[in-house]
Amino acid sequence: MTINSATSPTTPTTNLPSYDEIEGTPYYADAPYDETDGKYKKFNKDIDLPDHQIVVIGEEYLTTSHTVFFMKKAFSKYSGHSIVIFDSENKEICSYKKKSINEVFLYDNNNDVILNSKIEISVKGFVTNFFDRFVISSGRSSDCKFGTISAVKNKVGKDKNITYTADFINRITGKKEIIEIRNPTNKLNRFQYSVYCNPGEENETMICKIKRGLSKTEFEYSIEVAPGVDYMYMIAYCSIFMGIRNVHTHLLFNDNV
Repeated sequence: MTINSATSPTTPTTNLPSYDEIEGTPYYADAPYDETDGKYKKFNKDIDLPDHQIVVIGEEYLTTSHTVFFMKKAFSKYSGHSIVIFDSENKEICSYKKKSINEVFLYDNNNDVILNSKIEISVKGFVTNFFDRFVISSGRSSDCKFGTISAVKNKVGKDKNITYTADFINRITGKKEIIEIRNPTNKLNRFQYSVYCNPGEENETMICKIKRGLSKTEFEYSIEVAPGVDYMYMIAYCSIFMGIRNVHTHLLFNDNV
């Protein structure tokens, strides 16, 4: 695939507007392109532009600027579900529904299923392992079209350093790719996941950060995504990890991942 260079917009102003102060039609470039400079505030300085577009679910979900989505309790006007994903302008993007203890669906604004993610439950001896492998499939199927996620747990003392490896076919390149999702667990930061493309390479880049709000009374998760990344795929990650947390909380006596 030929990568076309894109020049940066005009020099950034000192006081940048927030996302909800900007109006405009998204522009989907063939190569990674960042509209953030001079137009939007970048919330997380560690998130950066990947060296290639990452598309798993569909090109219609490709970001062109640093974008933040929010998953929270609300009433979906399209599906009636009680967990909704909004963009930074508070527009409904999709909704979330748990179908079973280990399976969740994401619905679009036509109330059609975009994808489903399932936690594969395995049993080792007398211990049930809920979190070793996850699959993401299209619609209501079990086709594993959007890849798998595998967990690696490295326990040091009382702390668990959790790493997940996701593999998928990039719909732009047609090639299999690997993404790494890291969660260094501690008491102050139990739900925070950083997503990296090109893991372990010189061009390793953080392309997404998923975290829960600090409030103990409000249900809200934020998903900040870099330009050139399939945001629906990142939202699928959040739905999986929220499911892990819920299973742990309700079934495994708060032994949180």
